[in-house]
Amino acid sequence: MSTKKSISVFIIVLFVVFVVGLLARIPKADKSTSSTQLSAILSVNQIVYLSQDNLASSSAKVKQGTTALALLQDQIDTTTQGSGDQAFVTKIGSISADPKKKEYWSFMVNNKEAAVGAGSYLLQNGDSIVWSLKNY
Repeated sequence: MSTKKSISVFIIVLFVVFVVGLLARIPKADKSTSSTQLSAILSVNQIVYLSQDNLASSSAKVKQGTTALALLQDQIDTTTQGSGDQAFVTKIGSISADPKKKEYWSFMVNNKEAAVGAGSYLLQNGDSIVWSLKNY
């Protein structure tokens, strides 16, 4: 191999090592920060059965830490007894739960009866919330 070719190969190898060294010094994106930012906004679907023939449906983007009750109150006129995690929904829209008929408003999360009250349930990304009037 000629001296000229050897110098050319040496310069190319040196250039490649230099570029690789520069690329190695570029800071990588912090994945934990970006996932935190993404999870701060949740996508939630909510259906409220006002009667057998009448339902209100909505999709919402909410902040992390939002309760099922807060979402309901933000989307439709709602009356409760108590407040916070002790709140009991008595009226949604124009439909009141009638104690004489032993009715109450209940909600399901992802097709399962909620294990806690609406004021306690913290929404998760992709949740489907369904409200319905039930009898006890």
